Amino acid sequence: MVMSDSNHTFLKVTQTHMLVPPKHTPDSTAGLSSAQVNTILNIKNCFVYVWLKNKREFWLYPIQIQGSMLIGCAWNGVKWSDATIHLDSIKSYC
Repeated sequence: MVMSDSNHTFLKVTQTHMLVPPKHTPDSTAGLSSAQVNTILNIKNCFVYVWLKNKREFWLYPIQIQGSMLIGCAWNGVKWSDATIHLDSIKSYC
């Protein structure tokens, strides 16, 4: 996950209005696999739990797609942070 500088202002405004994501962590077997990751294009402005190929996992609030990058806010357990994630780095999501 890389912090986004180009969309910082847009995301900062958005995250001030966001709520805390669900407290439960979904079961990774219930998520869509990387072969189906392109369907994430249809999931914007919703809470999505993401498992990355590097073993990181977190709640994500996708705001937009730019090319092969997913731009949104990631929950670190305490607060939202701006995030830009390459679609190829996503293992699965739910």
